[in-house]
Amino acid sequence: MDKVIKKVAKIGYEQNIKAALLLPVNAIEKSPDLDLDDFKSNPEKYTIVDVRNQSETDDGLVFDHSINIPLPELRERINEIPTDKSIVVHCAAGYRSAAAASILAAKIATVPIYDLSEVILEF
Repeated sequence: MDKVIKKVAKIGYEQNIKAALLLPVNAIEKSPDLDLDDFKSNPEKYTIVDVRNQSETDDGLVFDHSINIPLPELRERINEIPTDKSIVVHCAAGYRSAAAASILAAKIATVPIYDLSEVILEF
């Protein structure tokens, strides 16, 4: 829980924390695991959503065909994300992408949503 709260604080959402609960291990839903080798070999098979701020993408995108929607705008712009392929979300270091993947997973049930997380540092 400490790790999650620190990540939330790093992206400026700490004011939104009202309480925190720990659930039993068997009650936790697990996100699907991204086949990283397939993603690296075939990134075009995925819809890639870059949730970094515009100032962070001024020098270019990490993936040429990604869609840039900054995390604070994601809820309002979710309809801009195609749902014909699995969706991979990334940011600069993995903190915002976790929040973004959760937002997308709550709204899009037709395709898997993957959080690239800290793996983005390999690109």
